[in-house]
Amino acid sequence: MRIATSPWFSKWLQSVNRYPFNELRVTRQGFNCKYVICGYNSDEEDNFCLATISMEVTVLEELILQGACKPLPPAMTDIMDYMLASGLQKSPKWYRAVISTLSDMLESPSPHPCERKDILIECIYWLVRERVSESYELSSLEGQSVMDAWHYYCCHWIDYNKKISFKKCTEMSETMVVDFIGNDM
Repeated sequence: MRIATSPWFSKWLQSVNRYPFNELRVTRQGFNCKYVICGYNSDEEDNFCLATISMEVTVLEELILQGACKPLPPAMTDIMDYMLASGLQKSPKWYRAVISTLSDMLESPSPHPCERKDILIECIYWLVRERVSESYELSSLEGQSVMDAWHYYCCHWIDYNKKISFKKCTEMSETMVVDFIGNDM
């Protein structure tokens, strides 16, 4: 979603050379961003996601400048689309963990973006962990075996298909876990 901003904000945004701002497609009169993560710390209860379309541009600019919200770069938009459409209904605990994970990634001091593969794996991890812990202790041999197998296969799926969607990778992960533990989710 393209957001038309004030000229001074666009100049500021073009001058920022740190993540996540350097991942946005910035123009002279705006930038593309569908969601922002708002909150003041990495406590998962304090962070939340807002669609940029739901905010006044002047408010959005001010929140970004104050550091009260961070724009989600394109690599995270697919994740948030799925989380808002299905993730919250699937597991509120998972939804909060993903928001917290994305928030932590946006706070990284590195000027370089997180790799898409790492973002996908880290966000899906919380759902897989929740599902596996329904049947096994995570520290048990069985629990650790399922987690290790999932991680191996998930890495393989992403390496094989660089454009795999978060939704598809999540669905494949859930199917794999069901097959391994033999329970209905």
